[in-house]
Amino acid sequence: MTGLTVIIPVMDRPTVGDSVASVARSAPDAAILIVDGGTRCVRTLASIRDAVSRYPRVNHEVIPQQPFNKARLLNAAVSHAGGKQLLFSDADIVWAPDAVASLYSAATSANCDLVFVEHVTETQAAAGSRTIFVANATKTCEGFEVSLHSQAVGHTRPGFGLVLVSRKVFYSVGGFREDLVGYGFEDQDLLLRASLLGYSVSSAAGCQHITHADSDRGDPLLLSKQRNANVLRSLSGIARGTLHGALATNASPVSHCTRVQICPEFMNELLESGVR
Repeated sequence: MTGLTVIIPVMDRPTVGDSVASVARSAPDAAILIVDGGTRCVRTLASIRDAVSRYPRVNHEVIPQQPFNKARLLNAAVSHAGGKQLLFSDADIVWAPDAVASLYSAATSANCDLVFVEHVTETQAAAGSRTIFVANATKTCEGFEVSLHSQAVGHTRPGFGLVLVSRKVFYSVGGFREDLVGYGFEDQDLLLRASLLGYSVSSAAGCQHITHADSDRGDPLLLSKQRNANVLRSLSGIARGTLHGALATNASPVSHCTRVQICPEFMNELLESGVR
């Protein structure tokens, strides 16, 4: 897997060392870039220092984000990353020994442009299920149809943000949309836009998510409102033909007919959270 760089964004996540170690086992030839949005947590900083000293293929770049914007951080990280293939990870993901190889094979041998992780399993059993919102794009005789539906997930869920893509395709799509606030849905937005631009998207392999409370990331209500606003911003842009991300400076809106359908469950969440 030469020519692969694994990008791990981090912001006050001490588990980043576990993620790095799992990547080093799963893809020993890959370069690893820890891109730091401005960590202040002492344990996280110690974990990063240990990873850099322990693994010679690990580099650490600090790109302060105030306020934190995951899409902007990842776009900036690509300019610091080498390699023709990019794999976006997270600081609380543990990769199985064959997981990275499976993604890489799907992208290179099966000629798939973007490959995301098919299933992410929690390290601790979840109490009940929670609802996520999943967007799908299909081609119709009139253009495209994008539908947003609810999906109950428990111990396992899709890993939309854990995606392997070539540098060439990433820049052709324009990278991530930086007008999406904080984090939430920037991953599905990338996959949707790539699909509508004609690139192939598939899934493969699995990995583990180090279970933590939602409150560890911040105020759950605020994060939910933030994600919901990002969903609306993403789908509104797609409906207008805005299919390229922030790195495509000269891209014009794509002229096509796109119908967007939103499930009632999401509309109810919008009403409850006050997002308009």
